[in-house]
Amino acid sequence: MILAPLLLMGDINASSSAVPWASNACTIATFTISAASAEVTQANTLGPAPEPNITVFWSTRLPAAFKKFAAKVSADTSAIQFESDDLMRPKWGDDCAIACCVSAMRVGKQMQFFGARANLAKCLLYSINGGRDELTGKQIGPAYGAVEGEYLDFDDVLDKFDKMMQWLAGVYVNAMNIIHYMHDKYAYERIEMALHDYAPLRTMAFGMAGMSVVADSLSAMRYAKVRVIRDDAGLVTDYKVEGEFPQFGNNDNRVDHLAAWLVTTFMNKLRKYPTYRNALHTQSILTITSNVVYGKATGNTPDGRRQGQPFAPGANPMHGRDVHGIHASAASVAKIPYRDAADGVSLTASLVPEGLGRLDEDRVTNLRGILDAFFGVSGYHMNVNVLNREMLLDAMDHPENYPHLTIRVSGYAVNWAPPGVYAEPYVPLLSTPSMSFENISPSPVGASNATAGNVAGATNATLSVLPAGPVEQFPPSLFLGSAESSIEAGTESESRAEASTWTEPRPLELGAASFQDSYGVAQLAAGSRARQAKRLYSNLDIERMNQMTGMVKYEGKTERLE
Repeated sequence: MILAPLLLMGDINASSSAVPWASNACTIATFTISAASAEVTQANTLGPAPEPNITVFWSTRLPAAFKKFAAKVSADTSAIQFESDDLMRPKWGDDCAIACCVSAMRVGKQMQFFGARANLAKCLLYSINGGRDELTGKQIGPAYGAVEGEYLDFDDVLDKFDKMMQWLAGVYVNAMNIIHYMHDKYAYERIEMALHDYAPLRTMAFGMAGMSVVADSLSAMRYAKVRVIRDDAGLVTDYKVEGEFPQFGNNDNRVDHLAAWLVTTFMNKLRKYPTYRNALHTQSILTITSNVVYGKATGNTPDGRRQGQPFAPGANPMHGRDVHGIHASAASVAKIPYRDAADGVSLTASLVPEGLGRLDEDRVTNLRGILDAFFGVSGYHMNVNVLNREMLLDAMDHPENYPHLTIRVSGYAVNWAPPGVYAEPYVPLLSTPSMSFENISPSPVGASNATAGNVAGATNATLSVLPAGPVEQFPPSLFLGSAESSIEAGTESESRAEASTWTEPRPLELGAASFQDSYGVAQLAAGSRARQAKRLYSNLDIERMNQMTGMVKYEGKTERLE
């Protein structure tokens, strides 16, 4: 059977390791913190650079003065990424570091078989066309049977998609096993491995691209009507959406739980297949530059995305769809369960300076609040780009004048020059926003999209003109069903972790993002929109239970998380 080009992709010629010198330690600034006044005196020496990545392990419990300093350096340089210490520490210990882009690893005790990414949007299109490629018409996947009729039926497509993901997971794991066996055979990294303890923990880092495209496509089928357009050979090549549907990135549980379901379901399917050297299965929602390449190789999708248009980077919403701003966008991303994406869930936030505030002090305060809110509700990773519109426009015309201009995308820093090969597609053409204080958002700073023409599909994270008219607000993430029920995913069954603490939900500054548990095919197809929540879960609830039991269970296999 032919393996579709660009269904799997990535730089998989090497392994990543966490070794004592891998952090590329350097002095980014000298600063003095006064405990009495909580003031920061700094001499910032950090400038833009593609490597090394500078990562701040963020916690809401950090000293206020350090938060202020880190937020200021980030706003001034756009050269820092932030990751959740509260999520990483319980799983990987207090001596972990970031390897690759956003992956947490125990220093000297762990290594990673890098696993590229699978194109889940193309997999969805294969399920609609019975395994045929939507661009070439060739039979690539199993011929399970194409959809019939004029409109897509949510239940029918979901069942076909579930089967196609099972096929893709098998191809994916087999490909990774072959690649890393051959890599070890001919290019074993002896020097790096000599710096590790004996018998390190090995992970195989799978990943997906197109998460938000799939979530929005399933949402369109469920809450609107999607009419298919076929060519002369009967191949579905385009879609016409009739009606409105909730879109990922607006803190709307109707679509956010579809994204969480996708991540958990695909991870469970990957876990069914044994890995080279018994590596622990992990997954990232991190694309680096593959979202652009995959987008070029993927046809029209049921959410309205056009053929060739890049996917959103990482776990971002598609460009222009996160109409309620950074807080709602981050709230949606924070619902992706870290237990099923332990290699990282990446959010890239692009802001204009005026969007954070008119004064430097306001910008630092607001950015610190955004970070506290996001990581306080189990967000994992955030890149922050503070970009000046006039500079970007000039850089597009005269890249030779900006040799050090660096753009951070999905856990990766990209140098602007040479002109635009990787960096340019990620950079939004920003419009200068005006502020509004209409009380339409549960967050203290309302926001709407303020970008235009970002062909990379990166989510906007600016404060700008808020949409006119009433804006519907949505409740916190809800566990629909009784606390004793189990989750089914096709033939899979998984016991729900019971929370040992927190009988009441925490107050959330972010707009109430908490753990949105995932559903199997049967639940998604038969779920009632009117059912009431019986229990509230957060990512940290699940993490606590994982730490107590140390196990991830799925049909026929159990893996211990150490």
